[in-house]
Amino acid sequence: MINGRWKSQIVYSISQGNNRFHLIQQELPNISETVLARQLKELETHAILIKKEIPNTVPVGIEYVLTNKGLDLVPILESLCDWGKLYADGKRISAHSIS
Repeated sequence: MINGRWKSQIVYSISQGNNRFHLIQQELPNISETVLARQLKELETHAILIKKEIPNTVPVGIEYVLTNKGLDLVPILESLCDWGKLYADGKRISAHSIS
């Protein structure tokens, strides 16, 4: 559901308030419009986010809102990010056997 390079970053970006297509694109400048559109559609298909029309906008504006399923994913993504930072900052790696 969140496989690939971009989906987790898109979900996290939306959780931080970047809920419009152009805001997500600004947050993730290396993603193409085509890939972003496809990834958003796939996240919508998996019920991780929904697309909502913004009333009284011309042309009709669209915002992306995380569902409860998407919101449940945010702490997991934050934990993964913290884990990555910990080892990127030089935490010692050692081997442990599992008995």
